[in-house]
Amino acid sequence: MRRHSYLTHMDTDLWDDLQKLKKMDSQSINSLMNTAVRKLVKERVAEIAQVRKTRTTLDNMVSA
Repeated sequence: MRRHSYLTHMDTDLWDDLQKLKKMDSQSINSLMNTAVRKLVKERVAEIAQVRKTRTTLDNMVSA
């Protein structure tokens, strides 16, 4: 698998929350971030698909 390094800035409160999760789950920050990003991508793709489906349904209702 290819890897990409990305530097970012985040709120201190969010960083503190990640540190707490790291201690609770014994996962690295990187692992937690990757999990969160995968979830976000999945949710956004589902949202986009739903909007397209709704738009198609409306178009078909108007065209009929």
